[in-house]
Amino acid sequence: MHSINKLKLPSRNQNGAVLIVGLVMLAVMTLLVVSMLKTSVLELKIGGVHQVAAMNFANAERGITQFMNDNQGKFASGFTTSALPGAVVNNP
Repeated sequence: MHSINKLKLPSRNQNGAVLIVGLVMLAVMTLLVVSMLKTSVLELKIGGVHQVAAMNFANAERGITQFMNDNQGKFASGFTTSALPGAVVNNP
């Protein structure tokens, strides 16, 4: 009966081992989270730049289309804009 209730006590040289291992794991996890945050911020910046570039391209296309529609018939003969909106096609 006494052998079942006996607790095995840790040896004296392992008193701070759990603390050290826990602190090391905490430091590694903190570095991982900081790295993930930096990556997320960078991806958001890249996404924002891509969105601005797409908006600029769309605005340029709209400006070209508007210019072509406003100046319909004012170009050299043989050029039409009927193939695609904003496109110039040379008809010989």
